[in-house]
Amino acid sequence: MVEEEKDEQVIVIEDLDEESDESEEGEEQQTEEEPAKEESTDEEIEEEAKSIVLSASSLKDKKKLIIIGLSAVLLIIVSVFTFYVFFGKKEKPKNVEKKPVVHKQVKEKLKKEKKEQILKSKKYNPAVDAHFINALRLQEKGEYRAAIKELKQASVDLYLSYYSIGYMYLKLGELDKAKEYIIDKTKRYLLLSIENNPNYVLGYINLFRIYMANKEYKKANQVLEILKTKHISKREISLMRAYYDFLVNNRDSDVYKLADLYPKAPIINGLLGTMYLKEDNLNEAEYYLDKAIKPYVIGSLCYDKSLIYIAKGNYKSAMKCLPKSYYMDFGKIKCKNYLAFFVYLHEKKLKAAYDYFIMNKQYYPDCYKHFNIKPTLYYSISKKDYVERKGINRMLAAEILNMYLKPIKFNLGSASFGIKLGDLYESLGLPKKAKESYEDTALLAEAVLITQKALSLYAEGKLGSALLYYKKALKRANTNPILLYNVAIMYLKNHDVEKSMNIFKQLESSYPDFPLPYVGNFIVKQIDGKQKNAQQNLKKFLVKLKSISIDKVNKSMADMGVFAYFILDNRIDKKGYKRLTPQEKHLFLLIKAAINNDLEFLSVEKEFEDIINLNIDVTNYTTIMEYFNKKYKNSVFIKRTLADCYLFDKQYEKAYRAMFGIPQYNAEDYYKMGIAYYLDGYPEAADNFFTKSILKGVDLTNAYMAKAIMQAQKGDLKGVVYYLKIMLKKDLAWYNTYIFLSFDLELR
Repeated sequence: MVEEEKDEQVIVIEDLDEESDESEEGEEQQTEEEPAKEESTDEEIEEEAKSIVLSASSLKDKKKLIIIGLSAVLLIIVSVFTFYVFFGKKEKPKNVEKKPVVHKQVKEKLKKEKKEQILKSKKYNPAVDAHFINALRLQEKGEYRAAIKELKQASVDLYLSYYSIGYMYLKLGELDKAKEYIIDKTKRYLLLSIENNPNYVLGYINLFRIYMANKEYKKANQVLEILKTKHISKREISLMRAYYDFLVNNRDSDVYKLADLYPKAPIINGLLGTMYLKEDNLNEAEYYLDKAIKPYVIGSLCYDKSLIYIAKGNYKSAMKCLPKSYYMDFGKIKCKNYLAFFVYLHEKKLKAAYDYFIMNKQYYPDCYKHFNIKPTLYYSISKKDYVERKGINRMLAAEILNMYLKPIKFNLGSASFGIKLGDLYESLGLPKKAKESYEDTALLAEAVLITQKALSLYAEGKLGSALLYYKKALKRANTNPILLYNVAIMYLKNHDVEKSMNIFKQLESSYPDFPLPYVGNFIVKQIDGKQKNAQQNLKKFLVKLKSISIDKVNKSMADMGVFAYFILDNRIDKKGYKRLTPQEKHLFLLIKAAINNDLEFLSVEKEFEDIINLNIDVTNYTTIMEYFNKKYKNSVFIKRTLADCYLFDKQYEKAYRAMFGIPQYNAEDYYKMGIAYYLDGYPEAADNFFTKSILKGVDLTNAYMAKAIMQAQKGDLKGVVYYLKIMLKKDLAWYNTYIFLSFDLELR
């Protein structure tokens, strides 16, 4: 997972508080620059003594003259002694500390630099530097260009300023300039600082960090040797030596020893994290890397942390961590660019992905070989959420209700009325009218007898035969609303949605106050995936039901109101529920389980499902959609939904087969078929479908993205960028879909 070459794993040494570094340095420079107070020379002291002696000659008292003379001599002796003690030239101690090794080329560059920037550094305090404060404010707002401009106008280009400028260039993606400031200019500044102040310990430590980050291991070792002669604790030396030996000599024994002694040392925790990462112990690696990174950003450790996130499939966290991986560590920069490119591509941050890619001015196959692109599916939601949004649970509830719907009994009451009417016409001397009435009554009577046969077939579960008899009855009384309704629900039970829908529309227009057709339309719309229309029909049913007087409401119609109320609001009408028969209460529990996605309950209640002719394997929603696809053969919505379910279950062949027979494919259909064919091992067919998707929907991104992923898997990164440019140039939109072709990034 992580490359084993020892020179590839760069871990930055502890990032000491730069502000404290600068304050200490400023104090040291201030001490060196303070001019010494002017003191009297030997000649001046002697002249002063002579004047005292001459002035004494005017005294009459000889004793006083002697006393004054002796005092003057004593004063001269004390003054000379004091001058030599405090201001005389001191001899250099024998063990003189050596200055750091500075190469000739560096010296030449240093001569060209204005030494006054360091030697006359004034008193630099970023806390009172207006430019520095403004830079911080601009940086917080994300205005990095303006912040960099302010920092360059600060008092001097100090260590902290260089770091801040470099870090903002990193944010802007300008790695060359970032490296110039974080590594090159900082290194030159530190070299000049310690040349002029050999006791600048923090300068040596930071220089060691830069040498290690830049893989200048010999120079780093020289700095370590120098630090041994400075006032630095053995702990710091041992930690730095362990870090050096781990990277350069591949020795990890000291790391474990020091981990016990210094459990909070970031450098040791960072090394432990890297060691565990090499062993693929991701949890331990993450634990120690977090401890190391928490005090301050360490570039190489952020890179290792990104690798852990990717291995765990947490690309969003990797995306946040990757920009920090360049900080103080420009090793493996090409590979880091590729890693960032793939992570941002995975998260569909196309502009950022493109920017990281073009940071590499040419293709580096060695870096690309570290990554393996494995095409896969990305789901923007869980399957459970998908089921609810697609309304599969309510579709199942509607189907249970459909199986429960019963034909309305048709009696001879209307026929007897027709006979009486015929008799009346006969008595009035209207034989022609009487004949028509008798014929209509005879046809109606035939219809009643035929429906009796239809009802017996329905009771036996012979739904197809029952439909035929109801249709025969309807031919004899084709305007009768009860017969129309019975034929419509029999069509629905036989899963002929289109014909049932036409009859329900006829009933709504001809008999608008008849409530039951609205229940039928609810089932039709729900099966067709039109949830809003389905809910509207159910509400209309309840409104119509309330408008009818209670004595005229059929019991089955009233019971239907209990189910409708629950389906709409997921609440129980307690009064209505009490009136239900035990069988109807059982039915209510089935509908409740369907709406609440309780498949376990449905599977337990299989026997009751058989009673209402709902023969379905309720184990998951894919099998439920298979049932619907089998029953409602011509539903485009069901075909597309079943294909999605198969894609969720990674059954790719079944996914594209489920979409066969759709009358007119749209761009999304072609895209999903391309996904299914590609993941099933047919890239040429997949590419053909992706092309069709592009031609069908020219303003959509998904198919271009799929083609880019295909190019990435083949290693043709130029091909990837070709499609990225198209997407960025056209500013395309994404399909309104829950399923995307994506990829997993495997690290070799």
